Amino acid sequence: MRSSSSLIDNHATNKRRKPLRAELWDYSQPAIYHITICVQDRESRFGVCHDSLMDLSAAGLMVEEELLALPDRFPEVGIDTYVIMPNHIHFLIEMNLRRKEAGGLDLSRPIQAFKSLTTRRYSQGVREQGWPQYDGILWQKRYYETIMRNDKWLARHREYLLNNPAQWADDPERFHKDSSIS
Repeated sequence: MRSSSSLIDNHATNKRRKPLRAELWDYSQPAIYHITICVQDRESRFGVCHDSLMDLSAAGLMVEEELLALPDRFPEVGIDTYVIMPNHIHFLIEMNLRRKEAGGLDLSRPIQAFKSLTTRRYSQGVREQGWPQYDGILWQKRYYETIMRNDKWLARHREYLLNNPAQWADDPERFHKDSSIS
């Protein structure tokens, strides 16, 4: 049994991350979300950005294929707009059904499936096609989301995604280790 002082010391060393999710939001309700998922250690694995356009690597094309297949796996979701960058992905995902109709589906399930499927296929690409090695963790643990509150927000986020490759030259994240293949 631990003493109360060891519990206090242990508690002080366990720093909790700030939650990224909106506390009072029901993530199973109909809505559109802007999702950003970053590659672990921000390594460039999905292609290169040339002249404001993305040239996807084989790994980037695989990520695109899995993203576009999400509505086949989860008929409750739709992909509105997306961009795959060298070391991250942005997409707008629409949740179409209410909780009782979706059988408990919320935003996290399609995101988890996407990350799992792409990681498995990336591992296969490393073994079979010579894609750059990695430590078994393709994506960062967490993802970022923004709830589209109205049509103005949605239009602004669509524009941001479509213009993201043009902003790559100014993106400080582009200077992380480049391990992509063309």
